[in-house]
Amino acid sequence: MLTLWRNWFAPVQTQYYTNELQREIDSLFEGFEPGAFFRAWEQKSWPATELREEVDSYVLQTDVPGVTREDIEIRVENNILTLKGERKDEAPKGFKIFRKERGHFSFSKSYRLPAQVDASRAEAKLDKGVLTVLLPKTPEAQPKQIPILVA
Repeated sequence: MLTLWRNWFAPVQTQYYTNELQREIDSLFEGFEPGAFFRAWEQKSWPATELREEVDSYVLQTDVPGVTREDIEIRVENNILTLKGERKDEAPKGFKIFRKERGHFSFSKSYRLPAQVDASRAEAKLDKGVLTVLLPKTPEAQPKQIPILVA
């Protein structure tokens, strides 16, 4: 008789444990807001950057919408280019925000350059949310044409 009771009660027990497991999983994610994981991943990859080599220089272009030039720091040290910045979250006074998807954000990225650059001649400009940094190569790092002598 006890065996029949256990077999009949097994689905009820399984449902109980399934519900209990669901409650435990829900409690793990209680503190997270929707999309938090994807925003964290996006922050690691933001800002989108392109670093290309030209004949006499390296050019870095990066998208930094909403970031002012005062909030960006560019450094070259020991052949490493470092880009730091932040986008500030400044809501206008007197307005009530009823949905917020943007916020304060800071970033820092470093890139090892393949050849020496002349940091004293480097230039940077910010135009329509795109930062362009021009890093001229040192004369030693630039390609040289070797003439062939007639013997």
